[in-house]
Amino acid sequence: MAIRVFIREGHSLIYEALRRLFATHPSIHVVGGVALGDVDTVIAEVNPDILLVDGRMRGALSFIRQGGVRPWTIVLAPEDEEDWAVQAMMSGAKGILEKSSSVDELCRAIEVVHEGQIWARKEVIARAMIELVALSSAIHSARAFPSERLRAREHEVVLYASQGMSNKEIADRLAVSEATVKAHLTNIFQKLGVRDRAQLIALYHGGTGNPRRPIASTI
Repeated sequence: MAIRVFIREGHSLIYEALRRLFATHPSIHVVGGVALGDVDTVIAEVNPDILLVDGRMRGALSFIRQGGVRPWTIVLAPEDEEDWAVQAMMSGAKGILEKSSSVDELCRAIEVVHEGQIWARKEVIARAMIELVALSSAIHSARAFPSERLRAREHEVVLYASQGMSNKEIADRLAVSEATVKAHLTNIFQKLGVRDRAQLIALYHGGTGNPRRPIASTI
């Protein structure tokens, strides 16, 4: 049975080119794409096995996070942007390819991901694993943190701030603006009764943990 692929591509010409290329591959069947209107509704209707996502599209990381376990997502990542590729994998992507990849490589990636495996460069996988370990450690050290006072997104901001991430890095990870991150931090400071980021991190780590990188004391 052919693997059912949905293409989320920001340019109709590229979508059409991919659709025609996959038409020559007997194990892959394109079931929808950019020209089909509301993407969430269409995905629910056509029930694809794989989502092929253009990483340069606005909101791509948020789209990946919302995908859940199935269908699995493969991202055509921006060229030479390893940080973005790691973020995509941390967001739930199962495959990362550059747009310069060959058609044979792309088809093979679809087959591998469909089998439940990961397709990405070793460097990207290694960095994603390091990030996951750091997140796990931060979560473990935050057991006594008063998270019940915070909304889910505010807790995410604290979690990333505890790793020494800048506002820009947090904004990129959450696919929001830096102004939004600053607003979240202001609300977090007020709810927890702390003066600045340094006090927030000290509270988060219970006075026993150290952040991965130096932390600025301002919002």
